Formats: sequence, C-alpha cells, structure tokens
Amino acid sequence: MILIAVYYKSPLNLMAAVLSGTMELFCIFTKDKGVKMVVYRRIRELREDKDLTQTYMAHFLNVGQRTYSRYETGEHAIPLELLCKLADFHNVSVDYLLDRTDAKQPYPLKKKRP
Repeated sequence: MILIAVYYKSPLNLMAAVLSGTMELFCIFTKDKGVKMVVYRRIRELREDKDLTQTYMAHFLNVGQRTYSRYETGEHAIPLELLCKLADFHNVSVDYLLDRTDAKQPYPLKKKRP
C-alpha cells in the first residue's frame, strides 16, 4: 500500500520511500497546513519501551528537546547521521526505524579499511 504525502519543507525526503512502495507512511493532517510529514512511530515506541524521556534522547543526539519531539512527530525530517545514531543506540536497523521491515536486527557493521 502506498500513501502519497507532501512534506511542506522538503518533499525529497519522502520521495525514495514513496517510490519504493515498501514504506508505510503515516501522515498528520492539520487544518491550516494540510499534510505535514511521516510520523516516525517506531522511534517513539523504542524510546518509550526503554522508559527514556525525549530530553534524554535529545541530549544523546546533541539536539534540543523540542527538535527531538519534532523528529518523533514528523514536523522535522531526521538527518541521516542522527537516524544512524538512533539505529545504533536502539540496536536496530535504519530500515526498521523507517518502518521498511519488521526485523529489528541491525546489519553487520562494515569492516574498517586500513
């Protein structure tokens, strides 16, 4: 199932997921701004499963609590480096965070070259 959503700040952030047809998009509809963005529901679920606060996660990512909250609600797109950091923190794959798979196992890390 593909739901097409429009993100009013950067539609390119969603393009790959929408075109791949493998990501279920969750959208927030508001009266004044229309469709906002994908809700990263798994990021919130993982945080709540560990009884962590948004403030704790924001500190870990070196962002403000309000910014982290906006990541969870989809008001702001999560930068790739922070998405990777979240996946490592929760010991899951980025694909799991993006709801592209139900398998939580992270991929094996790439060996560093000398």
